[in-house]
Amino acid sequence: MLPHLEPHHVVMLRERLRLLRRERGMTLKQLQDLSGIPLQTISHIERGFTENPGVHTVIALAKALDVTVDYLTGQTQDRSRGENVS
Repeated sequence: MLPHLEPHHVVMLRERLRLLRRERGMTLKQLQDLSGIPLQTISHIERGFTENPGVHTVIALAKALDVTVDYLTGQTQDRSRGENVS
């Protein structure tokens, strides 16, 4: 599904991750607890220190934020999870 994200998709992931987390009033710790992804990993993605996060990381974050992987990575504008992202 996501063997390798293109650089512009990583930029969108960074921007949308932070935007969605803030829209929901979530701290990094809360997102860590919901997604099972370490706080430091989430922080590194948001700050642009991670060039290509793993597929399991992106899927877990999308699930925790209740959006599709495609939305989170900027491949669509549709936030809805009409299909299973796992």
